[in-house]
Formats: sequence, structure tokens, C-alpha cells
Amino acid sequence: MSRIANRLAGVLPHVCLLLAILAPVSIVWILSIIPADDLVRGMHLSGTSRALPPIGWERRLIVTLICLVPTGCLSYALMNARGALRRFNKGEYFSAPAISGIRSFGAGIFWSSLFTFAVTPLGMFVLTRYSDGTQAGHTMYWKFDMSTFVLLAIGGILWQIASMMQRGAELTEENRQFV
Repeated sequence: MSRIANRLAGVLPHVCLLLAILAPVSIVWILSIIPADDLVRGMHLSGTSRALPPIGWERRLIVTLICLVPTGCLSYALMNARGALRRFNKGEYFSAPAISGIRSFGAGIFWSSLFTFAVTPLGMFVLTRYSDGTQAGHTMYWKFDMSTFVLLAIGGILWQIASMMQRGAELTEENRQFV
């Protein structure tokens, strides 16, 4: 490998660790400090002429926990990528733990993307459904964006490729035992 690629390979596991920590911390921080009006405005609710329910700390906590599900999957994926990259840097390109790390990385990205689709409507439901015991009348929507679909596809593809590599490594080991 070139000198630049070697330096990048040495830095990437640390970047994965940093992102795995920063992702959930930033979700908690953003959802705890953002003003309620900005939070509701960011959801692009229809029927904004109606009074919006007050957003107390309980609702913020529930929404934060909901948002942490896909973010937790992403952090899991990044920690597995970190482990696989560290093994690659040691020259363990086709070891079972390295392949397992890539497989878990793909699975984590896949599930994070899949859960992302459910977070927006579920969070909107928690924030706007009931106000002082009465139902609020806001239209819910699903957010589908191309970047989430691309991550879903990439995660699924990596997951399946690593699964095939793992099966290939198992067959290779099995054949070695026969000879």
C-alpha cells in the first residue's frame, strides 16, 4: 500500500470510534437543548394553525430514546468496522473475526437505515398525539430519502458479501481438515 493509504488505514479505526461515540451523544444533546418551537417546526407538521401540545421533558426523553435506536445500530456498526479495520491493519485480511466484523458492520448499517424510516412518524406521534388528554389533529408522514435507501442497500450488500465470505472461510477450513 502507498504511504497515504497506510496513514489513512491507521487513522480510520480511531475515526470509527469517535463517530460511534459522537452519534448518540449528539442526538441526546440536540434533543435536550433545541427549543420546542424549533423541534415542532422541524417536523413540518400540517395544520399548524391548531395549538401544538406542550413538549415537556417526558416527551423529549421518549423521543430521544426512539431516536437512539437507529443511532445505536449505527454505533454498533462503527465499532465492528473499527475492529475489522484494526485486524486488517495487522494483516488479518481473511480471519474469521475480521470477516465477522465486516458482517456486523453491514448488519448494523442495514438495521440503522431500516429503523430510521420508523423514527420520524413514531417521534411525531409521541410529540403531537395528545395534549392535555385530548387528541391533537396533525397529519403524520413518512420520510423517505435517497440517502437512507442507499445506506440500506449498502448495509444489506456488505452483510451478504461478508456472510458469503464467512461461509467460504468455513468451507476452506473444512476442506483443510479432510486433507
